[in-house]
Amino acid sequence: MYDLQVPEKSYLRERNKLNQQIQMLEDNKDMVLSKKRKEKDRLVSIITKLTNEAQQQNEH
Repeated sequence: MYDLQVPEKSYLRERNKLNQQIQMLEDNKDMVLSKKRKEKDRLVSIITKLTNEAQQQNEH
């Protein structure tokens, strides 16, 4: 049976990309605060899901 590798670099790359999007949101002065907050919450949720998924795959 072959061992499967967890794509850690891919998870890291995606989390970094999402963190950059959050930073761009925070720097954007033209966006309405409520929309900015909603979008940030969405991005943070995705980061959390990716982190949890990576941890689960490392455990198996």
